Amino acid sequence: MLADSDTRWKWGALTARRIAPEARLEAYLLRGRATPTVRQLGEVGVGAEAMAEVTAAEFLARTTGDPQDGGRPDVVVLACVGGTVRAMTQALNAAAPPAGGPRPVIVTGYVGVVYEKLADGLLLRHGADVVLANSPYDADRFRTVYEGVGADASGVVGAALPFLGGEPYRPSARRPFTVVFAVQPSVPESRRDRAYLMERITRHAELHPERRVVVKLRSKPGEHTTHIEEFPYPALAAKAARAAKAAKAAKASNAVNASTTRRTADARGTVNAGNPTDPSNPTAAGNPTAASRPTNASNAPASNAPATSPPATNARNAPGGTAPAGSVEFAHGHMGDVLDATDLLVTVSSTAALEAMHRGIPTAVVTDLGVREALGNHQFLGSGALASFDELDDGVLPNADPGWLRRHGVIADGDPFDAVRERVGALVDRAAAGRLPAPQPYLTERIAPGYLPGVLARHGLTPDGRLADGVPATDARVGGVRRFVRRVTRDAARAVYRHGVQRVAPAIRRWGQV
Repeated sequence: MLADSDTRWKWGALTARRIAPEARLEAYLLRGRATPTVRQLGEVGVGAEAMAEVTAAEFLARTTGDPQDGGRPDVVVLACVGGTVRAMTQALNAAAPPAGGPRPVIVTGYVGVVYEKLADGLLLRHGADVVLANSPYDADRFRTVYEGVGADASGVVGAALPFLGGEPYRPSARRPFTVVFAVQPSVPESRRDRAYLMERITRHAELHPERRVVVKLRSKPGEHTTHIEEFPYPALAAKAARAAKAAKAAKASNAVNASTTRRTADARGTVNAGNPTDPSNPTAAGNPTAASRPTNASNAPASNAPATSPPATNARNAPGGTAPAGSVEFAHGHMGDVLDATDLLVTVSSTAALEAMHRGIPTAVVTDLGVREALGNHQFLGSGALASFDELDDGVLPNADPGWLRRHGVIADGDPFDAVRERVGALVDRAAAGRLPAPQPYLTERIAPGYLPGVLARHGLTPDGRLADGVPATDARVGGVRRFVRRVTRDAARAVYRHGVQRVAPAIRRWGQV
């Protein structure tokens, strides 16, 4: 199995386990921008018999060797972006023995809801022996795309997201009602929209101090995910808190200044009262503005006691500690563990919505920023989950439509991977007998001469799927010191890249708008 991010690792490893539960799983992480950290892999909670971080060339060297040496697997699961799937399919095909000799069965698919680049992504994946669809709805869409360009659609096999599972939802009186907002790194994309959502989450917590409100994060600072997160919610919350604190301090300062001015005026009036002939004395005889002024709280002598008592802080039980009522928590961890104590899942369009719906947890796909293709929430039309924060603040708990759930693979009769296991098993038998034809991708040099060579070149491949000149097949001959230097340099470069994406690039865009 080859994966290029934390979420695709989760999908790929679990898919491999569902296809062949008893098989040995050798899992590889493709070295790149979104390579997950050890912590992220631990949070995913899916292991393998062998794990390694590799380049594309190293992966091919390990999977196209002599079968007698264990270098050629029976099945390869490609849990990567479309371009990587296309490149690896081309390379595996090029490395296959001539005259229809044994080769691995290639399986690929999507990690979640497919709401953008449908045609591009699918055509790049065409050529794999099996293209998994996570629902009957997706299977129909996939076949329509392939048939629309005259490509073979027989490789599309219906399945489900492999991580749907967990205990059915049961409300509990032993814990507070828990609302979880599932974060997406790049949806919505702008700072303004993400700041708005953070403000609404905070307001919901303030309106419902009896509830526990949690923002489920995807990564920690310095880590990357499938998509780039330029504006993390903790940073937005911290900025909003600083602004609120500054505004409160300014208001308090203005109140003190006003109180001081009133006391000074009162004191001046008291002094003037001793001189009845002073024209500045408002109580002097003949002064037409003279009037008796009653004593009230505003002109009473100041005391050392505070004007108001601070609000009481009520702690509530939460995993790993307590949180004050009316506040928002930030949490990491396995989504399945978080959902175990969730009573309402809120998101823009995260796959976590499907996980929650599968368990029967009330799920809200927020509409505050519209229902738009760019947000991905249009995929939930007809689900019964669309709701605004105003509605959630009023206590609305959406109920998912059973027909929609079944159509989108959230619930199913029987094991949704039965057909996958049957298809892959048959293909493995044919491959072992040397009767499995070579992959026939739709995108070829004849069909896409201005596109395909660039896709392959990004992975160090020539148009025929061979390693380009100068691309090392492996680091096996590199000494320990050089490997260490390369690793340190690579990690430093990755850190610089992440800093540029999360700090420098947004600043440059802001400058360009001035």
